Amino acid sequence: MNIYFSTEIFKEKALLTTNVNYENNVTSADAFFIVLKGLDYDMMDNLCEEVKKTLCFKDSYTIYELIQNDGCNYELKKIILDIAYDLIHSNKEIGSKVVNGGFNASSWISHSLYEGELASNLASFINLDSDTAKKLGILHDIGRKFNHSFMHTIKGYEYLLLKGLKDEAVCTLTHSFLPVEENGILRGNRCANCEPAILGFYVDKQGNGVFSEDINKDDITLFLDNYRYNIYDVILNISDLMAMSSGITSPYERVKDIYTRKIPDIKNSAFFKVCLINTLRKYMYSITHDDKYIKLYNIINISDIESIFINTSNEFMQIYNNLVNNNSKTMK
Repeated sequence: MNIYFSTEIFKEKALLTTNVNYENNVTSADAFFIVLKGLDYDMMDNLCEEVKKTLCFKDSYTIYELIQNDGCNYELKKIILDIAYDLIHSNKEIGSKVVNGGFNASSWISHSLYEGELASNLASFINLDSDTAKKLGILHDIGRKFNHSFMHTIKGYEYLLLKGLKDEAVCTLTHSFLPVEENGILRGNRCANCEPAILGFYVDKQGNGVFSEDINKDDITLFLDNYRYNIYDVILNISDLMAMSSGITSPYERVKDIYTRKIPDIKNSAFFKVCLINTLRKYMYSITHDDKYIKLYNIINISDIESIFINTSNEFMQIYNNLVNNNSKTMK
């Protein structure tokens, strides 16, 4: 699938962005309200009902009007975000609206909340700002307000850019493209979205993802060629490959679930898994400093990659769960 910005202005802004920082006053609670802004009532009615009961409002629609009309102060935003987390942790939906095919229309919000929670934990484990990671996780799929195809990456970027969130907007473009290290620089790779590669992209005999020399690259590819990933981008990619609308799962189980809906080329899939294995290993190394987490350089054997992927996924989940449990005990 080729992805292009809707105007040259958006394209120019994206291609001029090489790196970002998040030193502003936008919090995860603010990010959640940006996600909710403009949604229909029945996409968040369950949340409004829970807020009504918790805070003793007269009716749940009053909550909806406050959210849509920017009537909530920061403290109320934080409370509502906490209630949203309580709701999804209880296996309930943010809203009741169901769309064609029987899918809940607000499931992408639950996925985004879980991604924010996971990203926050991963950031805290390596002494990064946990709320910055949480807000990026909450915002990464905001383009799904407008489009549920892969165009949601572009739509989300343009939406946040228009809101003045030029740095946060970048997470909508990076979250589906795993980083590949080239000469010490991390850049996103085009085939890491688990979908078939675009025309002109292929995996060579050494297992490297490359483009034909004569290809006209789409806008996302041009952006990824230019942009340098930071550690928050890396965390977001890991989180996106563990967070589902129903909760957090292992990278292996999440990828297996994705493959029930998208069937990539075998080589493309193997290359994607190598990228993910390396990303997971590099993060684990930042915590454990264990030399066994060495980089996997190429596609040695497709069947071997599957077993390496399973083992790496299991190790990652074990480390993650141990750290979460230890943090919980410390807080008590």
